[in-house]
Amino acid sequence: MENSTTLKFDWIKEGYLQSKAKLYPLAIKSFLNALEENPDNAEVHNELGLIYFRQEHYEEAIIAFKNAIRCEPEFFKPFNNLAWVYKKTKQNEKALEYFTKALNLAPDNIEVLKSISDFYFDLEDYEHAIDYLSKAIAISGEGEDLCYKTALCYQKLKNYTDAITFFNKALSFNKNSANCYQELSALYYKIGEFEEAKKCLEQFMEFQPNNAWAYSNLGNIYLLYYEKPEIACEYYQKAYELDPNYSFALYNLGNISALNEDYDSALKFYEKACEIEKNPLFLNEYALMNYKLGNIDEAISVLNSILELDTLNEWANIYLGIIYMESKADYQTAIQYFNSAKEINPDNPKIYYYLAKSYFFNSDKNNAIISVDSALKIEPDNDKFKALKIRIEEMDSNNG
Repeated sequence: MENSTTLKFDWIKEGYLQSKAKLYPLAIKSFLNALEENPDNAEVHNELGLIYFRQEHYEEAIIAFKNAIRCEPEFFKPFNNLAWVYKKTKQNEKALEYFTKALNLAPDNIEVLKSISDFYFDLEDYEHAIDYLSKAIAISGEGEDLCYKTALCYQKLKNYTDAITFFNKALSFNKNSANCYQELSALYYKIGEFEEAKKCLEQFMEFQPNNAWAYSNLGNIYLLYYEKPEIACEYYQKAYELDPNYSFALYNLGNISALNEDYDSALKFYEKACEIEKNPLFLNEYALMNYKLGNIDEAISVLNSILELDTLNEWANIYLGIIYMESKADYQTAIQYFNSAKEINPDNPKIYYYLAKSYFFNSDKNNAIISVDSALKIEPDNDKFKALKIRIEEMDSNNG
């Protein structure tokens, strides 16, 4: 018996070491040898399941975890692990069932609470994710990981104040968290606190001094906050040098060129950015630059390509409406595009303004008045809207 017990212990120890070293086929053999000695060892079945899971052998993983549950029905780990297999194989109802069973067996276990939170986070149900993170914090206290994940949830919910609070809490546990500084810089930038954004970017760059994203965002701060386009351009150039395939660096260089009225260079930068990434933001600017340079048909083609990617793109519809209104005098088509934009965002006063202009040019005084009044209802002090209303009121309803 002594030799048998020693042998079983050695196979389990060997399996753990091999699994840790990612020698999965050898680890499986070792654990199977251990199970020959004791077929009802739930821990070993659970470890086998984890190895199969890491290798994406999900059917084998399910069998192993169920064997662990059969051997020890009160052992929460295989329930939790089985839930992740079902989540991975897109069986979310079963996943939630087994997460719940794991939680019932171990209601105060931090790993189970974190697992359920991660499950809801992946489903983009950030409120429930926060609920379980809060429970974990109530049990174990705040820590870097729990605070960081809570911050990410608030960020996704666009609750930037709480997101900033929890990222800063995460930093209080680890001042060397580059990820926290990066996320904080983006949040501070988003809410217009550019000085704080700059400080966090500089902290982030202490850990990643050659990060193209950081240089590009420093450029944005110098352009928008400090109003120093020359310095901004230097940062954009540095970002491009560090990563020639970083599309935002090219896009920002296009913006600087457009600001300097170097439209040919702007067009080239926008075009390169679009070649790397079919981002509607880049495509919109590329289309507008083509329009500015007189490439009307190319501008229309690019804007239509945006709508193929995103039928609900508000500004692609607006720009198409402007082009058909101003360059082609096709007011009916322009009105169609502006109405499409209005359906997407009925609170944008510019859409009503452009609709009013189109109706005005098309000699439809009644609809022109209705549209400009809608624009003024949203922005009653807009001088451009007021001037257009005066023009419309003065028009001859018979011949425009």
